[in-house]
Amino acid sequence: QSKRYRQADDYATRYYKKGGSNYVDPSLLVQVRVLHSKSTIVKLVQKRQYQIMERQVARVDQALDMAAEESKTATTNNNYINDNNTDADIREEIRTYALEHLMMSGHVEGAQRLGQLWGRSTDFLDPQELARARQERQRLYLQWLDVLPHHEIPSLLSTPEELRQAFALVEQQTPTTADAPVVWGFDAEWDGEDSTNDSKTNHGVSLFQLATTQGGALLIDIPALSRSTQGQAALADTVGRLFAGGGDSKVIMVGFGCKQDLSRLRKSASYVPEDDLVGGATQPHESWLKHGTGAVVDLTSLVAQRMHERAADSQTLLVKKDTAWGLSRVCHDFMGKQLDKSEQCSAWSTRPLSEEQRVYAALDAYICAAVYEKIMDQATK
Repeated sequence: QSKRYRQADDYATRYYKKGGSNYVDPSLLVQVRVLHSKSTIVKLVQKRQYQIMERQVARVDQALDMAAEESKTATTNNNYINDNNTDADIREEIRTYALEHLMMSGHVEGAQRLGQLWGRSTDFLDPQELARARQERQRLYLQWLDVLPHHEIPSLLSTPEELRQAFALVEQQTPTTADAPVVWGFDAEWDGEDSTNDSKTNHGVSLFQLATTQGGALLIDIPALSRSTQGQAALADTVGRLFAGGGDSKVIMVGFGCKQDLSRLRKSASYVPEDDLVGGATQPHESWLKHGTGAVVDLTSLVAQRMHERAADSQTLLVKKDTAWGLSRVCHDFMGKQLDKSEQCSAWSTRPLSEEQRVYAALDAYICAAVYEKIMDQATK
């Protein structure tokens, strides 16, 4: 049934975008979108992928907005499902549905976050239950204070000045030696295929993260910086320089399963800045990210090698599932706690980013650098 809801939603959306109400009745579009979103919310609760719930609610809002726009030029009223359900009723219904399922699953922190996001009172949440949930999360998952207690949670860098200043500070706080390279972890985020944000169609990244184990983390707003020549110059002098090998100092860039990250980052680097568009004509444009990126190390291969070495030492036979580790499991093995991936599928092109998103993104990059350094330290002992 869930599959049929998804297919109906896909067809209704596709044909509505082609011909509006001439092809699909707006009330039908809203109905199938609500049914699809509700069935998806149930699955997300089962899989504990709570953050995508926000996106499902946004998809219902999008369908209602399209139907409302259609009604401006039609003689129909604002009731999209039946005479008893108005626009406001449907928006309230899907939010209540999501919050109720979060509460039933015991994810009270998620219910609190979404309730606050939607302007709902969270007085119904038990403070003691919330406190217990936070303590359990801190026990299970790596926290910002566990690894970088003397650094503030990074803010989003959206201007050339912010990027240059923050980058210089991280470099200054990262110790260097003549014979050892500087290790930077990196990662990228973008919206999933079911996002309602148009930026997903450009196949670039919504956020790029860099971190060193001593200097802290940088959260770089690639879309904002890519709009101007000054922004792209700042990206070339910072991110581009690192991937080119670091300039005067030797640099190693460490990602985790980073092939797609780099592909999307190169796509972002190829965008023509808006101030290079003169009279509709595109001026010559040079990408700020050079091809080659010889400084990149994919942590997955090092982790796999390390697992095989451990298996050989203990005379254990590895099967395929034993080598298919995600970053959260790698984090647990090398850092002692899992990485909380609940923000992985959140809306990364939406601004501002929440504190939870910023912590998740920064830790993703930090862990790449930290685990690489641990593996190298173990190899020399």
